Amino acid sequence: MQKHGYRKRQILTVGNVLVTLKLPYMVRKKSTATTTNKISTQGLCPLLKWLGMSDGLTPLVWSTVAQYGAITNSFEAACTTGN
Repeated sequence: MQKHGYRKRQILTVGNVLVTLKLPYMVRKKSTATTTNKISTQGLCPLLKWLGMSDGLTPLVWSTVAQYGAITNSFEAACTTGN
């Protein structure tokens, strides 16, 4: 892995609060001879991965989504359950 600067990431928390963070970004350097020092554009923010938020959602948001999905059988019912 190689450090590739900082990226702004938005994290959605419970209550639809969107938090913007500037975090270090890492990429995996390709090791083939034909790519001579070119860096892949796909990477990750190690802190978010470590916290379980690499998709931009907190674990509590994922848990709430799963809970409403298990309780109801339609999107409309889930919307009314959450209110």
